[in-house]
Amino acid sequence: MVRMGKQPSGIAKKINWLLILTIASLPIILGETNSVHDTLCWEHEGGKAAQVGDWKMSAMKKSPWKIFNIAKVRNEVINLACQFPEKEKELEVAWGKWAEKMKKYIR
Repeated sequence: MVRMGKQPSGIAKKINWLLILTIASLPIILGETNSVHDTLCWEHEGGKAAQVGDWKMSAMKKSPWKIFNIAKVRNEVINLACQFPEKEKELEVAWGKWAEKMKKYIR
């Protein structure tokens, strides 16, 4: 994650979000990929998430992953991690690949 010293507020927080979104988009901006797919990963202020199709995996700082089917239950209150361990693994792989790619952009 990009750190700007102490916790940003106001305009600094907006700039931080823009920076994070820009960094996450760099593979597309730099022409490293031109495909559009249904995988989206992000990290912000210690929280992290990965979404592939109708499935979303998220975790707050120092918390375990939670798995949701957002097509069926949009408010993300039913953690399906125990019921769908194979989906958790799939999302963890997607997150890991994204996090590894982002390392080269974040110093």
